Amino acid sequence: MKALVDGRIVCESEKSISPVDYGLLYGLGVFESLRCGGGHPLMVKQHTERLNKGLKELEIPFEASQDIICGMIEKTLKANGLSNAYARITVTKGAGEPLLGCAYGGATTVVIARKLPPKRLTASITVCKRYTVYSGDPLRRIKSVSKVV
Repeated sequence: MKALVDGRIVCESEKSISPVDYGLLYGLGVFESLRCGGGHPLMVKQHTERLNKGLKELEIPFEASQDIICGMIEKTLKANGLSNAYARITVTKGAGEPLLGCAYGGATTVVIARKLPPKRLTASITVCKRYTVYSGDPLRRIKSVSKVV
């Protein structure tokens, strides 16, 4: 698999993210998962809006436009020879000193794409206990890579 890391296509085995990236150290980042069809991401407007809301909330220095998101995902799809796929974009605070609040390198962006699993023709129902989200949790409305913050 190939990924797009900070605008550059890299092989999965290539080490390309700083060991002092805040996404690794503290889970400080947001993500969006998108379905892709015909080599293009779907529902880009909604995903871009939610991604930008999370970035702003976590004070991550990156603002994504729909064109930027489409371009990054389409480049990743092409590098992997995929058309109908699942793509995930992750944006972290970037590299910094191992002290929270000292990021210095700007945001890190990672885009991966995977082949969609085969369709299942069966249905299932899952019943679980009620899940309550603490109303004071600042991350309750964003797709954060961690609940540490």
